[in-house]
Amino acid sequence: MFTTQSGSQLQPLLDLRLPQSYAVCRISPSYNIPHVDLVARVSELPPRHITLRVVIGDNEDEYQHALAFLVSRGWLLKQILPESRLAQGLEEYEFVRGVPPPPLATTPLFFPTPLLPQVIKAIEAEVPVHITPSVLDLGCGSGRDLAYVLSSYLRGGRPWAGVGVDCWKGAVTRAQMLLERWSCRNGTGVLGKITDGTLVVGGQAVPIKEAMRLLPAGERGAEINITQSPTLVIQARSLHREIFPQLLELPPRSHVLIHTFIHTHKVPLEHPTDPNDFLLEGELERVFSEQNGWRVVEDVIAAIEDGRLCETFWATRI
Repeated sequence: MFTTQSGSQLQPLLDLRLPQSYAVCRISPSYNIPHVDLVARVSELPPRHITLRVVIGDNEDEYQHALAFLVSRGWLLKQILPESRLAQGLEEYEFVRGVPPPPLATTPLFFPTPLLPQVIKAIEAEVPVHITPSVLDLGCGSGRDLAYVLSSYLRGGRPWAGVGVDCWKGAVTRAQMLLERWSCRNGTGVLGKITDGTLVVGGQAVPIKEAMRLLPAGERGAEINITQSPTLVIQARSLHREIFPQLLELPPRSHVLIHTFIHTHKVPLEHPTDPNDFLLEGELERVFSEQNGWRVVEDVIAAIEDGRLCETFWATRI
């Protein structure tokens, strides 16, 4: 949800006009995805149970395809506001004219992986100021979590460095484009996969504890000082339990955040059906135990929008 300066929640407002029109006048807060790019950028939208307000240009015919796409994909459109009515404003929103729009990262439509904002805040508080915290996103997909972490400095946090890895070239391309749109520094997406418990990029095995060397030298600003080992490793809806032994070897004060499907005795999982794609009850707690040098910070099991159970697990190396 968007929030006002007073902290009250607002329904997400999606502006489908072209960037040049959005820059002239807009409703704030809002998020701009040009209608011609909507299909390619669908991953930037919120979950389908979220009701949207939408701004369009005055020539409604130009926007019919985009509006029909939103409805066909399951989003509920509470209000469609043409450009000519923007100056009338909306209650609690602000009409803005002639002021450059803020970076997209300051008003994201999508929700990051559960607990990720809290993890970022905790890491930024504990990592020394002369060290830049870093993230490795395994199975980064369209790059939403990676972009959310790397844009922390735009929301009042600290600069980060990071690498997202995915086995699908299309996902890596989309992730890199999102990082660019969100003005993310010191981050990149790379094509790689997990093979026999090893991260393989460009035919070379890369130990998890050295993953930050995947960040191209050109992406490292002179002002950042990062360690080879990632401060945070994320696995969201992408389970690679064969790499758990490498995660256990991360240095002290490293963090892992895992969010994926779980099969419980009370709520059996119908999909996915492959045991390699879902967790078992208590599995992560046993792996990242105090005996193995880890402390569990949060461990939550909750239903996602389609009713399936997911476990969100956060642990830190002690």
